[in-house]
Amino acid sequence: MLVQLWAESYAGLAQPLHDESFGALVCNQNRTTFMYVDNRFEAIASKYAENFLDEGFAKRFFASTKKARDNFAEVYSSFCQQNLKALPDSKLADLAKEYRNALYGVDLLFHYSQAEFTDTLKRILEQELARVLPQDKRATALSDLLMPARLDYIKREEIGLLDIALAGLNDAALLQHTLDYAAFFYNSYDSKNNLEFTRQRARAMEEKGKEWMEKRRAAIEEGVRHEQEWQQEQLKRLKDAKARHAALFLSQLAFDRLELKNWWAGAEYRFVGLFREIARRRAVPFNEVMDVYLFDDIYALAENGTELARKEVDARREFYGFQVNDGAITFSSGDRAVKAAKIIVPAHFDNKPIDEVKGSPANPGIATGEVYLVKVVGVDRLADDLKNFKQGQILVTTMTQPSMVLLAQKAAAIVTDEGGVTSHAAVLAREFGVPCIVGCHVATRAFKTGDRIKVDANKGIVRRA
Repeated sequence: MLVQLWAESYAGLAQPLHDESFGALVCNQNRTTFMYVDNRFEAIASKYAENFLDEGFAKRFFASTKKARDNFAEVYSSFCQQNLKALPDSKLADLAKEYRNALYGVDLLFHYSQAEFTDTLKRILEQELARVLPQDKRATALSDLLMPARLDYIKREEIGLLDIALAGLNDAALLQHTLDYAAFFYNSYDSKNNLEFTRQRARAMEEKGKEWMEKRRAAIEEGVRHEQEWQQEQLKRLKDAKARHAALFLSQLAFDRLELKNWWAGAEYRFVGLFREIARRRAVPFNEVMDVYLFDDIYALAENGTELARKEVDARREFYGFQVNDGAITFSSGDRAVKAAKIIVPAHFDNKPIDEVKGSPANPGIATGEVYLVKVVGVDRLADDLKNFKQGQILVTTMTQPSMVLLAQKAAAIVTDEGGVTSHAAVLAREFGVPCIVGCHVATRAFKTGDRIKVDANKGIVRRA
């Protein structure tokens, strides 16, 4: 369902951008999502991003993201009051529609933090830094300026878990923690597994002792104060008012992006009871509903018991996708979807070895090491990754999720297919001081676990070592 929302929100951008003459592709291949937008979208988004330099426009934008988050929170709060088993089928369908509408609002605004929008402001900032600083100081200054410099979603999650561990492990508190920070459980629908994953993290903190936990908590808050000081120092260097505004906007956007991600990436876990109830009533496997049913399919299943044909289920499990062209959306699955995607992004299906990929530098530096490829498929897989990921390996993934912070702490560098300078991967890399390149598109196809690569995040190049 989230794949569908991504496509719909791309199409929904046509109205605020005042231009629908662009194309996008959002596909799911064996539970892994990949996206593509054409150069027309990049040009339109880049031009639109100039609006963010207007202080009034920027304030209205952040007010709209807060409104979308608050609306989703209200829908979720109302949902939590429902006795799902007592509701008629039509009401379950209505709840699914409310969920979809609230999620769409969050997802649409999340797009504005992508590279196509943020690169315009980043270039303005880089030009000003080139004017006022020597070359060897620019990368550090840029990193300082782009930090959220606040207790963001990731930091608050760790403090929350530390507080639970300090108070004494309690399953009710831990379970509530998984819901408060539901984005940590993207693609993870089993509350028992999510609870156990969180319990193990809290227990590991508890085992280090009260003194360590109190010091760690204080260190997080002290780290934010240092980030704020560093950011203020760098802001003083900027003489151009437009560059200062760009820096402040991007820093706020990095914070805001994580707040939005908490809602869209945690949406399915928060509302999992709804989809379980629909699947239970119609005797359809729950995982099948989550993996391949689209919203209209959900409504039809809830209201009328209409199931997808087995042939269509099998086709979607392999591959399905949405094409956005001139504001219109086309859906296809199976061989037909693969054929359409091959025309648009042939590189994704090219089996030729790739020795080098390019992306956008998100945090400077150079690192050489062994690849560890992480798939975004839930905490069960992440638990194995945590056991197997070695200090100094290079984290390669499509897009980092909040739960990957535990891997990023040990990584020598981070490389992602998606994202821009305000992405979660970029924020993590700046916090941990490791090289990071985002927006590589095919990094997860080019490299596999065990490959040795060199990450040059000064130039935005990843190549085999």
